[in-house]
Amino acid sequence: MTERFYYSHGSLIGDYIRAFSGIVLSATPMLAVSPGPTVNGILGILILLFSIFAARTMIRQMSAIKLYEAGIASDGLIARQIAWNEIQSVYLSYFSTWRDKSKGWMQLKIKGNKVTLRIDSDLVGFDTVAGAVAECAARNDVAMNDITIDNFNAMGILVGGVRGNAT
Repeated sequence: MTERFYYSHGSLIGDYIRAFSGIVLSATPMLAVSPGPTVNGILGILILLFSIFAARTMIRQMSAIKLYEAGIASDGLIARQIAWNEIQSVYLSYFSTWRDKSKGWMQLKIKGNKVTLRIDSDLVGFDTVAGAVAECAARNDVAMNDITIDNFNAMGILVGGVRGNAT
């Protein structure tokens, strides 16, 4: 049985808007006035960074995460696959966007044989994917740091025999 998960359109639209706005705001001074070479260089670097962010967003839009009996995979422009028994490390990180840490996003990083998958919590079904990875990590005795275990517990996912609450 194979399950497929995609990134939410709402989060991708927001990322596209941020990327486009950054490109426009960085390019406007270059087109409107003749700034010196230093300012042009800085604005050029900003345009490049926002373009990379837009490309990364497009790659996420075209990709899907697949859970299947033998492992986990990402398909799309950049396809990667890790068999369950090849998982070497799992990290679940929380990145706060507010000072009180009430809002933010999570990133699940899975390392296998020379392959790394990074999955953001914008993925529809992120809880299901994180749960499957945590179950596999526990079954295969994959070491996880305390932050990763705390983040799984905060999601309400059983890790190491202790179930955290989902609050």
